[in-house]
Parts: sequence; structure tokens; C-alpha cells
Amino acid sequence: MVMARMGTSVQSIRCLRSLCKEGRLEEALRVAEFMVKQEIDLSTGIMYFLLKECTRRKDLAAGRRVRFLIASSGLESNCFLINHLICLFASCGSLEEAVQAFRKAFNKDNHMWTSIMSMHNKHGQGAEAIELYRELRQSDLKPDGYTFATALNACASIGALKEGKLIHADILTSQVEVDEFLGSTLVDMYAKCGSINQALREFSRLPKRDAVSWTAMISGYTQHGYALEALQLFDEMQLKGLKADSVTFLSILKACAMTKALEQGKLIHAQIMGTGLGLNASIGNALVDMYAKCGDVDGARRVFMNLQKRDVVSWNVMITGCVQHGLCHEALNLFMKMQDHGFQPNQVTFMCILKACSSIGALEQGKYVHTQLTKYRLDSNPLVGSSLVDMYAKCGNMDQAQEVFMKLKDRDVVTWTAMIDGYAQQGQSQEAVKFYHEMVEEGVKPNKVTFLCVLSACCHGGLMTEGYDIFHSMHDSFGITPMMEHYTCLVDLFGRGGNLHQAQHFIDTSILRSDMSVQA
Repeated sequence: MVMARMGTSVQSIRCLRSLCKEGRLEEALRVAEFMVKQEIDLSTGIMYFLLKECTRRKDLAAGRRVRFLIASSGLESNCFLINHLICLFASCGSLEEAVQAFRKAFNKDNHMWTSIMSMHNKHGQGAEAIELYRELRQSDLKPDGYTFATALNACASIGALKEGKLIHADILTSQVEVDEFLGSTLVDMYAKCGSINQALREFSRLPKRDAVSWTAMISGYTQHGYALEALQLFDEMQLKGLKADSVTFLSILKACAMTKALEQGKLIHAQIMGTGLGLNASIGNALVDMYAKCGDVDGARRVFMNLQKRDVVSWNVMITGCVQHGLCHEALNLFMKMQDHGFQPNQVTFMCILKACSSIGALEQGKYVHTQLTKYRLDSNPLVGSSLVDMYAKCGNMDQAQEVFMKLKDRDVVTWTAMIDGYAQQGQSQEAVKFYHEMVEEGVKPNKVTFLCVLSACCHGGLMTEGYDIFHSMHDSFGITPMMEHYTCLVDLFGRGGNLHQAQHFIDTSILRSDMSVQA
């Protein structure tokens, strides 16, 4: 019997360590459970070793047994063990059990609060992490720099600027020093929450700026549309001799794509290859996207073909690039190859490939995509459903478009507009107007594109009265200011109906007045 040979705590630890090293965790647990039954105290060292081994294996069932051993041994107030127990449950994906262990713990320290907040962040529960921070502030504990940083990360993840400012105020009234780490976290929080000016102020206040703080500022600029500023800051970072990492390159490639800065993108590509990061899947996908958005489809194709590992995103960015530049047949070929290589299309893939079918009137290919959507149970998805309606409508199959339309539970303005435009394109003006009125009756507010489609239908169908009334309802009923395209439709409607004087009067009184107000 193993227990007969274990006379001391040290021997117990050695026995359990030996069993675990030999891959005999089950036996180690049985020995520990036997010791508890015999009322032999288990030390913190034994529990730690068992928790460490369970965490390494991500063995949730074994971890639950260790939790029972901790409770049976009266060690639930041991912050050291509870921290490791929380980490175990979190690593196994059981946040609920991590929270249970946290709630039962006595004398919680900063590390424990920070751990449970961090785990909520990792599971995409930023609001819950902020609520935990509020609880901590109600206790006698004073947050340290890591706790503040974790709370700021929670704010950044959900764009909670108000809460972030309150935490910043707490930092300023505390004894905690705003070092590089905490300062960079403040920059990141303000940047991700859209407060770019405040992010820049915090960035300028940093006593020392490392690559993390520069990247936080660059990412914030890019995320909120300040691509030129991001590119300028990246150049400054390079002059400082700081090395960019994969996060920096992802942001700056996006900035190049946004500004169509192809030459700068090529220089960054060469720099990435020099660092060895070109083999990174995310970087590779960003490069494909950058080349495609900058109009260099050949460059995008070369990067795509050289990717050692492709994922669904890789195929999607290449397919999207082809569709954006009118290479719809190539996009359809890529779609087929993607599936031949064992990749399952997702919502983004289908929406893009349906657009390709719409652009070239590829009805048969569109029907095949429809069968694939049904296979993957994505045909009821509102966004995909709208794309499907649009595809059938643009391919001239209004019966099938209406069938898909009627099956959709959630019909938004895009879906209704696709139907109206489809009928207008097929010369079925009365049907287009009918759908427009049904849309309004169902409480869906038309947008400028909707009005352009229905006015075009009225124009081609000679529906002068309906067109005139719909035009004036734009502003009177929906508060939408007409664009020049809307005015042009109505002038065309008057002209086709032979009302040239009315058309001239409309130009003089409406279009010219509108044009003058814009210039003013």
C-alpha cells in the first residue's frame, strides 16, 4: 500500500510528485483522497502540485476533485491556492466555476481580484469585469497597477469611456505610479474608446514610450479612421529605432489599405519579410487585404499563393478583393477551390460570393450557393438572406427572390430595397411601388437608396402621380434631404410624361434652389 510508505508531509509530496511525473495523475488523486479520508492533513504544497498538473493537462474533472480536496482540508481561505484554482477553471473554459471559487474565498487579495477580472476580459465579458472592479473599490483593498490596468482593458474591450475616465481618476488619487505599463494601458483605453485627443495627451505624458505605447496609439488612430496620422506615427516610431511587432504591422497595413498607400505598403511588406513575420497567418491575410484594397490584385494573389497556412479569412480576403475589382469569375473559382481544400464557407464568404453572382448575372451559380447556404443552415441569417434576395433580383428571377424574401423573419431596409430595385430593373414598376408602400406600412423606414429605386421605377413606368408624391414624402414624412439623383429622376419622370413646362418649373424652383443652398 502506497500510504504505508508515507510517514511525513515531505514524503507525501514526493510520492504525489512522482506519480504525476509518471503520468499517473489519477493515482495521485486517489492517494490524496485517501489521505483526506484518513484525516491526514494535506499541505499547501501538495495541493499546489496537483493544481499545477491539472492546469497543465487542462483536466477539468480532475480539477473539480482537487477543489473538493481543498474544501475538505479547510484550505478554502488560502489565497495562493484559490488563485491557482481560479486559473485552472479558467484555462479549462469554465468561467462559472472560477467565479464560484472566487466567491467562496475569504480574505481576497488584489491578485485574486485581478485574476478573476482578467478572466472575464478573456471571455469577452468586459462589463462583468468592470462590475467586479466596482466591488473591489467597495472593499478595504487598494488596487495596484495591475488591477487598474485590467479594469482599463475591460473598458477598452467594450468602449466604456465613462467608466474608463472614472478609473483614470481613481489612479490619479491613488499612490500608484503611472509607469510605462499603466500609461500604455491608459493610451490604449482612450484610443479604443474613440477619445483620440485624450489618448494622444496620455501618450505625450509618458516618461518613456516603448513599442507597446506606440502601437496602442497607432492602432487607435487606425481603428477610428485616422489612417494618415497612423502612418505618420509609424514613421516616427521607426525613426526612434523601436521594433514593430505583429500588432503594429496589422494596424499599419490596415492604414495603408484605407489610404490606398500601395508603395508604403510594399515597403512595410519587405520589412515584415525581414522580421520573419510574413509566415504569420494574420499578417499574411492583412497583406492580401492591403494589396487588394490598393488595387494590386496581382500582388494580393502572389501573397495568397505563398501563404503556407491558409484559413477561412485568407480565402475570404482574396475572394473579396476579386469581387471589389470586378473579377467575379475568378472569385467564383476561388469559392469552389476553397471547398475543395476542405474549408467551410462562412457568412462573409457567402455574402461576398452572392455579390459576385449578382454582378455578372450568374443565376445558376447563385442557385448552387443557395443550396450551400441551406446545407450550412445560413439561409435564414438576415444579412445572408438580404444578399440572397438581391442576387435573385439582380439575376432577374423575381419569383425566387420573393420566395426567399417571404421566408425571412427579419426584413430590414436593405432587404426591402433589394426587392424594390429588382422589380424596377425588370420593368415591373407597379410591383416596385406596391412593395414600397408595404414596406412603409410595416414600419420600415426607407433610406436614400430606397427612394432612388422606387423613383426610378415610377420614371420607367410613367407613374407620375405616385412618383411626385413619393418624392415629396422623402422630406415631409421621413426627414430625408433629396440628392441630385432624386431630382434627376423626377425631372426625367416629367419629361417622359410630356410635361416639359412642369419639368422646367421644377428645375427652377427646386433643383436650383437646392444647389444654391448647398453652395451657401
